[in-house]
Amino acid sequence: MIDDKSMLSWVRKAIARHTQPSSAGCLMGDQLLGFYSDRLDEAEIADVREHLVACARCRGEATQARAFLRVMSEPSGVRPARFPKISWVRVQRTPFLLAAAAMVVFGIGIAFLFWRTHRVEIQPVQQARSSKPPAAAAAVASGAPAANPWRDLVVAKAEYSPPVAGPHEMSYRDGKQAPEAQSTLPLAMEPYERDDFAEAERRLAELLARNPGEAEAHFYRGVSLLMLGRTPEAVAPLRAAIKTGEGALVAGARWYLAIALLKHGQPTEALEQLDALSAAPGARRAEAAQLRQEVLARMPASR
Repeated sequence: MIDDKSMLSWVRKAIARHTQPSSAGCLMGDQLLGFYSDRLDEAEIADVREHLVACARCRGEATQARAFLRVMSEPSGVRPARFPKISWVRVQRTPFLLAAAAMVVFGIGIAFLFWRTHRVEIQPVQQARSSKPPAAAAAVASGAPAANPWRDLVVAKAEYSPPVAGPHEMSYRDGKQAPEAQSTLPLAMEPYERDDFAEAERRLAELLARNPGEAEAHFYRGVSLLMLGRTPEAVAPLRAAIKTGEGALVAGARWYLAIALLKHGQPTEALEQLDALSAAPGARRAEAAQLRQEVLARMPASR
């Protein structure tokens, strides 16, 4: 180590070589060294501090003096390399820490691989579940035809205007005269008006057994069967109503026949009835055109 006297001597020489002669009133090198090495009395320290505040040149010299003091305070000669002290406890813990770190990295890798494979395998299944109803998905998986999307189509009851008996004639509520042959139809339609479709269907079947050409009886029997959920049985009387009826009755029969065919899984045949309704003027025209577009949208593109 360098003693204090040698250090001060070297610093004085270094400052003298690297600084210009002091201006009048500026601090000397000995004063700066004494100031930073605590070798001045309190009065001298106060004078040096006040001068440094006012003199930029001396502040620069003071910076050099501090730098030299820091350098000269280090031990001389070649310093041997410093190695951290190794504790025997730390040496013993190193293999354990390395093993723990390896296990953490391995666990992260396994978790990442699981996440990747789980995401690749599960995501398409989730997309399929969200885009297809369960019944359709099961049908596709088993190779069976897709479920009928029109099976649960809601059916509205067809309106019926019973005739009003006058003192000398039978007439409908809308003022039209009712033929005498139709006088038995209101009796058969009484259960229909109170939504007893099973009894209405039975009475209408009896009426048709006596008068097979009764178009209105065919129509309401078909609607009654449709309301009862006996969709396949409703097709024949509705076709008979189209064949034997006329005007608005035929349009109504076509509409309910189209619904029956859709619910029965025959959309192509249903489109034939909807095409006829859409092409002809009538109350069902707009409704039929809208349903026709919905059916076409759900059918294969080959149509």
